[in-house]
Amino acid sequence: AFESSAEFKRKVIYEVVALRIRGTGTLRGWEKYIREYFSLQKGFNHPVEAGEAIVVLMYGYGAKFRGAAEITNEELRTWRSQIGEYIEEELRKEHPKTIQSVLYELKGSFLVNNPYEDTLDEGLDWWIKVAEQLDETPLFPLERLADLLTAIIEFMETNPKFDKLTGMLDAHLEKRVGGFAAAEKSRDRALAYRGKGDFGRALKELHKAKTSWYAHETLYGSLLSMLLIADTYSELGLNYAAKYYAAAVAYIASRAREEKDKSFLPRGLSALAEYEYMNGEWAHFFEHTDFALKALGVLSTGLDDKRMDRAYERAFFYSSLIHVFTEMLDPVVFKYADRRIKEWNIDIINDLIPEAKKSWSQKDVAELIQKIKTEYYGHPFSDLGPLREVKFEAAGIVWKFKWRNGLIETAKAEQLIAIVQILLAESIHEELYLLKGGAEINIELGEKFEVVNKSTPEQFCWSITFPKNLPSAKEEIEDFHRRTFAIAITIISELSLFSNARLSELLESFFREGLINKVMTGSSYE
Repeated sequence: AFESSAEFKRKVIYEVVALRIRGTGTLRGWEKYIREYFSLQKGFNHPVEAGEAIVVLMYGYGAKFRGAAEITNEELRTWRSQIGEYIEEELRKEHPKTIQSVLYELKGSFLVNNPYEDTLDEGLDWWIKVAEQLDETPLFPLERLADLLTAIIEFMETNPKFDKLTGMLDAHLEKRVGGFAAAEKSRDRALAYRGKGDFGRALKELHKAKTSWYAHETLYGSLLSMLLIADTYSELGLNYAAKYYAAAVAYIASRAREEKDKSFLPRGLSALAEYEYMNGEWAHFFEHTDFALKALGVLSTGLDDKRMDRAYERAFFYSSLIHVFTEMLDPVVFKYADRRIKEWNIDIINDLIPEAKKSWSQKDVAELIQKIKTEYYGHPFSDLGPLREVKFEAAGIVWKFKWRNGLIETAKAEQLIAIVQILLAESIHEELYLLKGGAEINIELGEKFEVVNKSTPEQFCWSITFPKNLPSAKEEIEDFHRRTFAIAITIISELSLFSNARLSELLESFFREGLINKVMTGSSYE
């Protein structure tokens, strides 16, 4: 008869238990296999087996916690002690550096996965020891540890050791494999942070991914990161920062050489149109949706092109809603919306409009106006008329920007708003201690850049003057970026309770983390 080893039996039980818990979510009736796993022998044959034992133990603990397994606390603690004793025994022995690092990683995992007390900090210390000797352990599976860090984001509170460790691992990944590998890990962490609603840290990781991919000639990944950055800004209610990044995607993609990179042109334009729809900038929505649909006609394989699903959905869904809403609210503007949509002659939109009408036919105008007030950042077609006003709330301040509705004024004003919003997002986890209340910024054109603080005891107020000429040369565009950036910093600094020294220190930390690259992406609005 075939006599299998304890190691082989453990491997089989490990796989079976993993399949069972992932497939059904329960271990009822299967508890005997976990008991057999730990009773086969007291110790473990190697660190990998001990690592798998931690996984089996946590499956058992999780199932007991959910009432999906009949396992006692005494059993769980005994099994945990069994793993801990093996790790301590191995750490006392002399091992080559690579095996030593594997044991440090194992010890860290044991402490991070501790359901009985908080030993996360101590676990991260062991993982930092792994990172500190990576130059001497070229065969250590670095990406595995990076993936472990991503996996614990969902359950972990903010911890500076975590940030230190990810920085160390990314630097070594870049040296070993290339910048694209570090970018992939940044993207993975960003998605984990987004999943738990920590958009500030998600932005930080996405910006790192964007820069790493762009610097290593992997434009596709950089453009994908920029779309996620735009979407994350939008989740934070910072739709002009979102617009800026969506426009940057379209701008860069329009100049790309590879077809796969050019495919981001309609995706960027479509995202831009979506944020304009949310802002109530519906005239601009029609313009950019028109461009997006034309680009889709060239760069898409059709409605079944999975890369373009969201681009098509945005165009069709939002257009049908605008058609229905304007018909209810303003017959004059409705004629414009109706004409623009009919020019596209798209059957799907024509089919969606009756469905949207059916949904809203039972509701009155008052309900529609209430929906717009609560779900949109501006009133419909707020981009029409002689004056523009943008209003949003962030950092406890109601921001209001006003300017004459001209093409040049709008370009300069939206650039400033985007930079202010990017700065506010940068400070999500670094309190700037801004004075709460209302801040009004009036923008006009003149001969030169000028910032005048006109605040009163009742309201903060600034008058901003931009040069009326459009920058054309690269140096002029960069100068406009820098000066607009300086204006945004001036407004923030005059609202902050920090001393100049403390604020300068904080801004310097933002610069070290790539603030310039965040506010100077693509090109300026001009």
